[in-house]
Amino acid sequence: MRRGPDVGDMVIPLARFGLPVLDADRRPVLLPNGEPKMELADPTTVTHYVRHPDGTLDTYTAAAAQLDHPGTGLYERPQIVDDDGTWGFIFVATGAVTAAVATEIVVRRNPLLPLNP
Repeated sequence: MRRGPDVGDMVIPLARFGLPVLDADRRPVLLPNGEPKMELADPTTVTHYVRHPDGTLDTYTAAAAQLDHPGTGLYERPQIVDDDGTWGFIFVATGAVTAAVATEIVVRRNPLLPLNP
């Protein structure tokens, strides 16, 4: 059973941005689960916020080349999680695509490692 990341691990939060696919009548095409079918698309701007367990907030932008952009609509940024607790990650897109993608992870200190790896 996988626990989740330990202090010192690298995590790679990923955001996928897109626009709904429309039918001939300009209505969203729905997937079998009822969600709209999306086509990946690049926003005009992307900002990525990282909230550390102590509340510190880091900000990174695509414009400053601080995010990886492996393909259309895809943005990521590797992060070494250097403290235990809950980490928050959010990507905010504006312009051509307006959306936000957020996730949280809980990082634990591996009891088999020294306190200051």
